Amino acid sequence: MSTDIVVTIALVLAGGAIMFLAILGTRRIFKLLSNMKYRRNWRLLLYLMVFFFLGYLVTAYIVWQGFTDILNLLTGIVFFFGATFVYIVVQSGLYTIHDLKTKTADTINQAQKLKLSQEKLQLINKALNTQNQELEQFNYIVSHDLQEPLRTISSVIHLMELEYGKKLGKEGDQYLTFISEASDRMRTLIKSLLNYSRLGEEDRPLEKVDCNMLAEEVIQSLDAIIRENQAIITVDTLPVLYAYRVEMMQLFQNLLSNAIKFHKKDAPPEISISANKEGAYWKFSFTDKGIGIEEEYREKIFVIFQRLHSKGEYEGTGIGLAHCKKIVEMHQGKIWVESETGEGSTFHFTILENKLRDK
Repeated sequence: MSTDIVVTIALVLAGGAIMFLAILGTRRIFKLLSNMKYRRNWRLLLYLMVFFFLGYLVTAYIVWQGFTDILNLLTGIVFFFGATFVYIVVQSGLYTIHDLKTKTADTINQAQKLKLSQEKLQLINKALNTQNQELEQFNYIVSHDLQEPLRTISSVIHLMELEYGKKLGKEGDQYLTFISEASDRMRTLIKSLLNYSRLGEEDRPLEKVDCNMLAEEVIQSLDAIIRENQAIITVDTLPVLYAYRVEMMQLFQNLLSNAIKFHKKDAPPEISISANKEGAYWKFSFTDKGIGIEEEYREKIFVIFQRLHSKGEYEGTGIGLAHCKKIVEMHQGKIWVESETGEGSTFHFTILENKLRDK
């Protein structure tokens, strides 16, 4: 048998072997496919591959029988490269499908995680709605039910003073005064607590606020205690920003009134208000030369109803700085104090510089 015949048969049989591997790969692809259209296409390709495989075997037999001219060699080469091409196509398809399967699995996993996150978010929203409803109910109780007994107490005390004032004597009048003052303090606490719970409750847009004018208004509103304590107040140039005006005024008023209240007994209050730009925030500073705050209390003072001094020393409800903290957090900022006992304090807070513009 000549060399040409041996080479041709070898090429044809090699092509047949490659085609057989392609058939096996196509069957694997067929099992992975779920789309019926794709399955039909690959089934047709599978049949054609089987036909070619049988053709390879027949061709090898014919060549073995004696067709040894150059046509046989060319035929073997064509069959070989044809089979190689088909094999490459099948392998590419197989890799593509595996890749798609992997990506699909990743997508399904992400979708499942997203679904779980959405379910958790729905549970959180449900819990928040429940808490909001409870808060609304609490506000109603505070504004109506809790204040009603106080009004009754005040009315009864007033009637007793009118009808029995002379009969009760000095000691009795003193008792009535204690009850009346306690009732007034409770009413003030309830009102302050109600105001605290309502902070940020309304959905209002930010508005343009000139903090220089705001500081002037606050100073005017506190004119009586400023004159009474002979307070000296200096205000540096403050920014114009977008914020909640009413809350900002309350923030300025609370910090300024505190600075006046907690001054040294032997010296008038000296207070300075300034602001500096730090990144995306404006940092405000209220500095006084008052009695100062011990280090262990510098975070505690921002908690509601936390007082450092007795009512006899300094008046107040213990809610003012908690109000300040909540207002600053409404503006995506933070508040803190730097202080030295006996030397004074500086209350710092930051307000996010919103990029709103006038229409």
